[in-house]
Amino acid sequence: MIIWMENETLRVAVNTQGGHIEEMSGKADGSGYYWSYDPTVWPRRTSVCFPICGALPDGSYTYQGNRYEMPMHGFLREQNLTVRHQSARELCLEATQTPETLRIYPFAFVFQIYYELLGRRLQVTYRVSNPSPNESLVFAVGSHYTYQVPIRQGERLEDYSLAFSPFSEFTQLHLEDGLVSQHTSSFQWKTGMPLNELDKNGSVLLRCPSQPEEHTVSLENAKTGSRTAVTFRGFDYCVLWRPFPDAPFVCIEPWSSTPEKVGNTGALESKHAMTELAPGDEKCFSLSIEAE
Repeated sequence: MIIWMENETLRVAVNTQGGHIEEMSGKADGSGYYWSYDPTVWPRRTSVCFPICGALPDGSYTYQGNRYEMPMHGFLREQNLTVRHQSARELCLEATQTPETLRIYPFAFVFQIYYELLGRRLQVTYRVSNPSPNESLVFAVGSHYTYQVPIRQGERLEDYSLAFSPFSEFTQLHLEDGLVSQHTSSFQWKTGMPLNELDKNGSVLLRCPSQPEEHTVSLENAKTGSRTAVTFRGFDYCVLWRPFPDAPFVCIEPWSSTPEKVGNTGALESKHAMTELAPGDEKCFSLSIEAE
């Protein structure tokens, strides 16, 4: 089901299937900040990663000695979320465990996505709660939203770049066959990165410094001023990706975790950078998407 939200400046469409954003556009000039999904370009899209981010070795993991299969980025994209709250400018969607999810992820959980329009900004909050009275909840969460480029008609793709604020002190983690290797390096693009750099690496995985707590990555056109800025808090990593040169979108993806590390056993208990919630606890992760 598609649900529309709007205020004086923006119109946003959200799909209860997977929590996908379907549209984010400016009301004044129709400028498009979000890519309209085309399955011929990206056959199996993800908007929100849960309960893992990235890939697992052989698509599986173990927990307490039992083996489970899990698709890349988890299963939330297959879930039809329940509407818990809806108004002209706000929307709350919720997913919980089902018999199907328990077969591949043996945890009780409550996962909520809260969308709110504030001026030229879409505020997004992921709230993860552990309803179990006695079992911990082990998970990761991340966004995989697809930001349209160019934003406005008549603009040139080559005039766009990615900018970082504050000046980047990210550490770059390097991948081998989709898994995190032992190799790290200082991220060289301190203030901005041309989009064609993404084509050289496939994707760029960054570890965020602990201070400041908030980071902004922007897709921007220095010549026209068009800009989509993603500001995030509570995420320790950020992935930058586009599927091929001249693709009509770029992903700016705050993640709480990473793909598995090369050489790890595949046990969820020891998987790198997972979040563990005690019984009855909850944790929030937030990002905002600002359209200019």
